[in-house]
Amino acid sequence: MFNCPVCDAIYNEGQESCTVCNWPLNNDSQKIIIWAKGIWATKKKDTNLKKQDQTLEIETKIESINSLEEKVKEFSDRLSKFEQLEDRVKEFSDRLSKFEDFDLKYQSLPSQMETLQNQVGSILSEQRKWIEFQERINKINEDSSNLEETKRQLDEIQGKLEDLENNIRANERANRKMVSNQSSYPSETSVSYPELSPQTQNPISLEESNLAKRYNRARESFSQQAINVTATEESLTKLRIGSSSRVIFEKNRRGNYSIIKENGTEYLVPSNNLRLNQHNYKAIEDFFDCKNLQLEGNFELLKPARVSALPGGETWQLEERGILQF
Repeated sequence: MFNCPVCDAIYNEGQESCTVCNWPLNNDSQKIIIWAKGIWATKKKDTNLKKQDQTLEIETKIESINSLEEKVKEFSDRLSKFEQLEDRVKEFSDRLSKFEDFDLKYQSLPSQMETLQNQVGSILSEQRKWIEFQERINKINEDSSNLEETKRQLDEIQGKLEDLENNIRANERANRKMVSNQSSYPSETSVSYPELSPQTQNPISLEESNLAKRYNRARESFSQQAINVTATEESLTKLRIGSSSRVIFEKNRRGNYSIIKENGTEYLVPSNNLRLNQHNYKAIEDFFDCKNLQLEGNFELLKPARVSALPGGETWQLEERGILQF
């Protein structure tokens, strides 16, 4: 047995070519050339296949790079849109902040309007008083031919004013003494007060006393259950000039007074909106007898005022003044 000189494979004597590498074992030059060409063709084929594989690999990498570039571009576009969205969010936040500032200013507007209305009402009231005063002066001037009668009337008015002031002082002293001797609200059916104006000389009933207690304990919740009203300018004007007509109240969501109904009787109490100031603190005396009235003092309701509904159910007239203790 022999070994192939090319691949060292074993072959038998007389064998023409190696069964492994096809080397011609009889040294035939023609067969050797053929064998060499076959080897070259195989090698060339392998080289071409390798190049094709490399080309395919390069193309695959190029496609991957292109795909990656597209993804990078897509991500860049999304990032740009996100930055635009951030700018819009910031713009919206700034607008929201401005809106909140405006809302705070708007919330304070009702109280400012109420203050302005009170100031305007006080100015109108003072204007009416001045007009009345001017009219009286004009009338006195027109009646200058009867100076003695005018003097007599003035003296009579002065005397009535002095009597009225003395009665008021006596009533205040008596009421302060009565209040200081009471440790709680009256437990009897009624309590009589000293002589007041004709509208407040009735005693305080048990129903009125209980209503006053509830009002003083929870004024805010009490006002929420009532109807807010305000006195009409026309009726107040008539009251200022001494007319015998009664004050009329009409519905007003921001009114300074509230109406509550108890067992078929309607009462008037100060609403939670009432804020006494230098312009309106005197007006409350038109509807309540005020004990020790103070501009910024707290008060307790001793007796609610009484009103009656007029036809239509939208207006009420004052029937009897109430009592407040400051």
